[in-house]
Amino acid sequence: MKAIVKQGHEKGNVSLADVEKPNCARDEIRLEIQAAGICGSDVGAYLAKPEYEYLSVPGILGHECAGVVETVGTDVETVEPGDRVVLQPGKPCGSCYQCRTGEPNNCPDREPAVAAGGFAPLVVTKPNQVIPVPDDVPIEHAAITEPLAVTHRAVEMKANVGPGDSVLVQGPGPMGAFSALIADAAGGDVVLTGLPDDETRLEALAGLDIETITVDPDTGAPSPATLAERYTSRRGFDVAIDATGVSVGVETAIDATRDGGTVVVVGIPSSAVSIEMAELVRSEIDLRTSHGSVAENFYQALELLQPPNALPVGSIIDAVDPREPTEAFEAFVKAETIKPVFEIDRLELLA
Repeated sequence: MKAIVKQGHEKGNVSLADVEKPNCARDEIRLEIQAAGICGSDVGAYLAKPEYEYLSVPGILGHECAGVVETVGTDVETVEPGDRVVLQPGKPCGSCYQCRTGEPNNCPDREPAVAAGGFAPLVVTKPNQVIPVPDDVPIEHAAITEPLAVTHRAVEMKANVGPGDSVLVQGPGPMGAFSALIADAAGGDVVLTGLPDDETRLEALAGLDIETITVDPDTGAPSPATLAERYTSRRGFDVAIDATGVSVGVETAIDATRDGGTVVVVGIPSSAVSIEMAELVRSEIDLRTSHGSVAENFYQALELLQPPNALPVGSIIDAVDPREPTEAFEAFVKAETIKPVFEIDRLELLA
């Protein structure tokens, strides 16, 4: 079968390649993948960032994927062929303290999600690694359940956004976009910031009635103080969610938050963050982090995709041809799209 393969550790070098169909053991299931989203970690591997040097190459990327159960092992009783499912990537050990106390997303021995191999027509996994997809959720929407679960955890469980809360979201990539949509649906008054290079993304979100602001990367204008004055009568935002993945984003999020407010960092900064702890303590700002998700978050995310009150994710998903993987990755890198989703079922035509 054909799959999207990272051929080497150097930048780029992603192409379609022939791979063996995976065999299904007695305690496993085989999924027929129909749609798979490109994640920031896939892009990190594509760009040859140092933190992804551990990946075995050649190897199949992709972990945000959905489809149907194609085959079940003889010992499997919980799912059946034809079930619509989404993959819950990353395999926790199941026996450490975090796993035993309901925090499998913090398992120190958790298998990296980026190695799941979802950019292929067939994927083998354990039955406890899939979540059923409701019939009224389009499969291409189900493919983004994982990032939606991650951001739901950040917005609802860590930030506790509620009606009337003023919410600043920084970064209009997938994590920031989904955070903004979830906070808006929760009743928050959302302001989303980005850079000039994010124009396409900001325009798409503005079309969904999200207030968007372009920040000058050289001057930092409008400053956190200016945003606080403009949108909160100088008080500061009740909640700031940083999804930029850069250290200055964390710092500006803190500066924009009111005394007693909450900052949640969901993007992973690429360098050290400078924080004036004395000021943070005196202002009693609650600085939190949010990483990954658990099964409960997947079910919550799928509820957000169900009519009649489904999030308008269709407006920020771009269906892309898996036969042109480099083109899709480059569009993501250049911020020409918010969430590209490969139509993996097209690869069947090439098998």
